[in-house]
Amino acid sequence: MAKPRRIACAFAPVLLLAGCAASTPRAANRPPAAVSAPARLKLDPEASPVSFRWLSDDAVLVSADVGPRKLAGFGNYVDRMARQVERTRLSVWDDEGAWKLAASSDPEGAQGIAHKRAVYVKDASPADAVEQFLVFDRGGAVVYERDFRSYPLTELD
Repeated sequence: MAKPRRIACAFAPVLLLAGCAASTPRAANRPPAAVSAPARLKLDPEASPVSFRWLSDDAVLVSADVGPRKLAGFGNYVDRMARQVERTRLSVWDDEGAWKLAASSDPEGAQGIAHKRAVYVKDASPADAVEQFLVFDRGGAVVYERDFRSYPLTELD
């Protein structure tokens, strides 16, 4: 009888630790749900109604003389190119220096915002679904707005 008692005493600490570990709730070691970065659109400068140059993955540079009507056509083109992506964002600028100043998080960068000519935003997540293109005037007021979720198009579109 001494042998089984010695074996039981040897396993007692293991059983005690196993029991404590089982009763202690643990936080799941899951990484936080990562929100995928907005996709860079595959825009073809030759097929675009407006000539542009990439500034970053989410910004393009256009000529300062491009009018709101041409920018509206560019928005339609961008939307066609964004059909296969769930989330994207594109800002349209007419001054590279103003874009750099605004992107640097400099408080004076707000003055350069007058050179931000348009923005396209698409996010198909159900809670915050948005797909729109806004064109701004020099004062930052919206002069053209298009919500691409509203199909079929009306005569105003």
